[in-house]
Amino acid sequence: MRRIEDIWCCTECGTEQGRHDQWFDGICEGCNTQKANTQKKDEITSMLIDIFDRIVIDTPNNFDEILEFVFEDVCETADPINWNESDVAIGFRRWIESEK
Repeated sequence: MRRIEDIWCCTECGTEQGRHDQWFDGICEGCNTQKANTQKKDEITSMLIDIFDRIVIDTPNNFDEILEFVFEDVCETADPINWNESDVAIGFRRWIESEK
């Protein structure tokens, strides 16, 4: 049997959750993970554009492909909490190497 006070709804997606499923301030784990990934991807986008500026090239037409490759590379190989611009640069280098 469920007690009504054990049920809460995620403020992002509206999905009913049990009291043991609460993640952060009324947001379920799925929505929190999605929000964190969106923020991480935005930071990687900014870092990639900075790299392009430093090597004096325009943003490539296939930027979305590069971004997705670098994002996945950073997620798979870098420290999940302490990743930084060096990890993004390494991911970009790996993308270049994969294109050869």
